[in-house]
Amino acid sequence: MHPEIQSFLDMASGEGFSVTMTTNASLPDVIPSCTGLSSLSVAVGKGEWREVLARAARYPFPVTANLLLLSDGMDRVKEQAADIRRAGWNRLLFLSYKGRDWLFRPTEEELVRLMAFCQLLSVRFCAVTALDVCTLRRLGLMTRCREGFIRYDVWGKVQPCCFPDCEYCQQ
Repeated sequence: MHPEIQSFLDMASGEGFSVTMTTNASLPDVIPSCTGLSSLSVAVGKGEWREVLARAARYPFPVTANLLLLSDGMDRVKEQAADIRRAGWNRLLFLSYKGRDWLFRPTEEELVRLMAFCQLLSVRFCAVTALDVCTLRRLGLMTRCREGFIRYDVWGKVQPCCFPDCEYCQQ
């Protein structure tokens, strides 16, 4: 975690921005000291993500579990979602792989299955679910990314996209 993260959070929240941070959960003990956050997302399958979700009810902001779909990975996503539900958590964001290796990218059929699973969790379990913008673009349901967002890297520089290898990043 960047040593000046709190300064970034203070500056952004002081200017009236809604500040969301995504963590790989490698330093779960640092999260409670981060003030100025509007929400937090935790990457499921990385670091101490279970610990972050276990503590989430004590945070003064909502916490969302981010689940990543890789090619042929729908069963893994379902297992992770079941673990999250058993732990009593109900805020899930589903993302699809955006890296350079096309072998890891889910097919359109897998993305449709992911969308259906997202909806099922929402209807059946009253879970708060969403799909990331890139997944929606790949399905032809959105035409623009990044509208209304400013992304900063850990050095405080504005980035056009948090996934520079995304096929939409250069547009």
